[in-house]
Amino acid sequence: MNKKNIEALKSYLLKPQSVDFWPIKTAFSEVYINSDLIYLMETILKQLVSEDQRKIALICLKKLVKQIVRSPKAEVDVSRQQDLIIHLSEIKEDQKKHDPIKWIDAELECLRLLNELNQNQIEESNGLINKTFWNFDEAKRVFNCTKSTLYKRISEKMPCYKIGGDIFFFSTEVLDWIKTTGN
Repeated sequence: MNKKNIEALKSYLLKPQSVDFWPIKTAFSEVYINSDLIYLMETILKQLVSEDQRKIALICLKKLVKQIVRSPKAEVDVSRQQDLIIHLSEIKEDQKKHDPIKWIDAELECLRLLNELNQNQIEESNGLINKTFWNFDEAKRVFNCTKSTLYKRISEKMPCYKIGGDIFFFSTEVLDWIKTTGN
């Protein structure tokens, strides 16, 4: 698949309603080795910026994979028929090993899980922001920082209270400190 066809496919994936489908179908049907097809799809997805673009692209790719017949265009030459048979058996083996639909489903599931994880982290942080005080681990989660970074902030006079071996932070004091110091 040449660069022009890749760009056409990318355009289709970004705006499926506004692109002429025929060149896409033709270009896509030429990629009959599944591992090559998966590589092509990975290449295109890497060029897409947002998660929504990737989701739309994966859904459109799934539609293309299901609808377009992809088969080798082999010209049969009697003297090379054995090579053709070997080539076709290699293609069949590749198609068993590399299923583009399973790959697309796995990518969509990965995006869904990442989105869910991000949403849970946001909800957890929002819940912690509203608390009156935080223990050390909660402060790390609120600021999304490491243990050493939090200790560094404490050494920079971030307000905290040590009770026994535990460190606590009053949320309003810490947020005010951040506003005044710019940390």
